[in-house]
Amino acid sequence: YFLYTLSQEKLRCVLFSLSSYSKAEVQQIARQRGLPVATKPSQDICFISQKHYHTFLSQRFLSLPGDIVDTQGKVLGHHQGIASYTIGQRHGLGLASGKPLYVIRIEPEHNRIVLGSEKELYSQDIAIRGLNWIAGELPSGPVPVTAKIRYKSRETAATLFPPRHCESERSEGEAISTVRFSQPQRAVTPGQAIVFYRGDEVVGGGIISNGEIKMQK
Repeated sequence: YFLYTLSQEKLRCVLFSLSSYSKAEVQQIARQRGLPVATKPSQDICFISQKHYHTFLSQRFLSLPGDIVDTQGKVLGHHQGIASYTIGQRHGLGLASGKPLYVIRIEPEHNRIVLGSEKELYSQDIAIRGLNWIAGELPSGPVPVTAKIRYKSRETAATLFPPRHCESERSEGEAISTVRFSQPQRAVTPGQAIVFYRGDEVVGGGIISNGEIKMQK
């Protein structure tokens, strides 16, 4: 997944010291040699000892209170810092509602959390910035790929459209690529990497962008 950032220049210098060994094989070798870390898994952000990420973040970043709103901008409540919320979150919102509400958008520029229905969590078209194509030259037309919007998600068939300069409040005229999935994806999160594959080959990726994009003709 993380290999999508590599270029041809970097690949020429890369050495994969474990070769084709699987994780299970490496753990077996470690057990045979009596290494104390043989059965110690590394998951998520392993250097955070606290149970909650927001504790770690609140100690290092300024958290400002702000509004929690619906998709029409109606204030439903207040938060103590946007870093404590994630796209798709339902519990821990501190709100009473007659229907399930989810975090569907986080707007740092307005310091607010936007809530909506579960249906509004799904996206089929995704804008991305900073597209890296490992082969070098970016594709000039639509490319069929499979894609993952986070490390633990499943690959899904999609079409990648080449970068075009866009007008957007958030894009500031940068080159934005578009991905259209065959099936809508749940809780697409701006700032996370989206990675493209062809079979078992990682062909590239980029960063999921935020906001609606208007393509220039």
